[in-house]
Amino acid sequence: MCTFMETRVVRGRTLHVLDTNVDQFLGIPYAEPPVGKHRFAKPEPILKPFPNIIDATKLKYSCIQPPNIYIKPELHYSEDCLVLNIWTPNTTALKPVMFWIYGGGLTMGSIFQEWYNGSALATNDVVVVSVNYRLGPFGFLYGDREDAPGNVGLYDQLLALKWVRENAHTFGGDRDQITIFGESAGSWSVSAHILSPLSKGLFKRAIMESGALIEDCLVLNIWTTNTTALKPVMFWIYGGGLAAGSIYEPQFNGSALATNDVVVVSLANHSLDTNDVVVVSVNYRLGPFGFLYGDREDAPGNVGFYDQLLGLKWVRKNIHSFGGDRDEITIFGESAGSWSVSAHILSPLSKGLFKRAIMESAALMFNIDKDVVNKNEALSQGKAIATQLKCNKTEDWIHCLRRADANDILKYWDPFATHPMLI
Repeated sequence: MCTFMETRVVRGRTLHVLDTNVDQFLGIPYAEPPVGKHRFAKPEPILKPFPNIIDATKLKYSCIQPPNIYIKPELHYSEDCLVLNIWTPNTTALKPVMFWIYGGGLTMGSIFQEWYNGSALATNDVVVVSVNYRLGPFGFLYGDREDAPGNVGLYDQLLALKWVRENAHTFGGDRDQITIFGESAGSWSVSAHILSPLSKGLFKRAIMESGALIEDCLVLNIWTTNTTALKPVMFWIYGGGLAAGSIYEPQFNGSALATNDVVVVSLANHSLDTNDVVVVSVNYRLGPFGFLYGDREDAPGNVGFYDQLLGLKWVRKNIHSFGGDRDEITIFGESAGSWSVSAHILSPLSKGLFKRAIMESAALMFNIDKDVVNKNEALSQGKAIATQLKCNKTEDWIHCLRRADANDILKYWDPFATHPMLI
């Protein structure tokens, strides 16, 4: 199956998915290879037509990145990676377009990961597009000059979005019905396009499935069974070294834990009903935004723990509205979430807010990897950022950090140095 795109011809494959024919095109180039003088520079659109048919039947290169457990060994890396995938229903009427941006902390990921195959989604009468973009230093190194402006990974996404607007009709897509969506760093990217004037008019809708550029993140998720009797409550605190994590990560979806309709078969071959509980997961501030210490009332340190505390108080006050028993709350977490649970066990501020606790890894005591720091150490970490940001020595350094761009603060904060302060 071939599609004509201006003066270019693209060869793809027709798949039979869920009783529907879906045309699949893999690895269509949308930019010149970002190599040589184009490394670290904004992407350049392809101006000259390809001399031959574009073979979009095979996997292409993923953008260069450190080896990691999420990318299969057979997916090869290269700087020449600015390509996109398209899945489209084999019909004539123009369809809405779903433009996917993968996550991975802006350091890893690929459109060729098998769980990003958009063929099943395309059977819902939409055209699905996924885009590769440069990662790590190749996508986000800043050189303070025109040929290394920084954030070129986001410029890659922008150019791909423009390409889709220009060519969507060729693949059966409606250019005026584009929805951008992403997860984790992909969601973060979506929020950047929502805010950027450069992306204005290129899409109609946006879906953020986790992170965002903004700091307004103090929310919680609730899963509850549709019954009348009050149920025990499981209050989840995620891990991530107090520097990373989100309640929107798919592995933290609490629906299965909440349900009482699933039957589990034990090793002894006995049927067991799963727990009939209300599940709550809570976002809390991370890194410098959650654990910077300023030795003053308006920057007391450990505010990420205070976020969890307020989330717990909110649950105590409101959980009956969701079918939960306020007197049967269990807090639980893994890694830094377990570390947080141990802090609430010890803290008098959390007394009476929960009945039980489950620590699935670390604890406040005897934790080599995430030890507490004293006030002097914590204060020096915060002031070091102010120094890097060239805050005026005569100015209040906390006020300077509050005016600074959040991304600049993260630039000078070592995520592996995120330690709570011993009060």
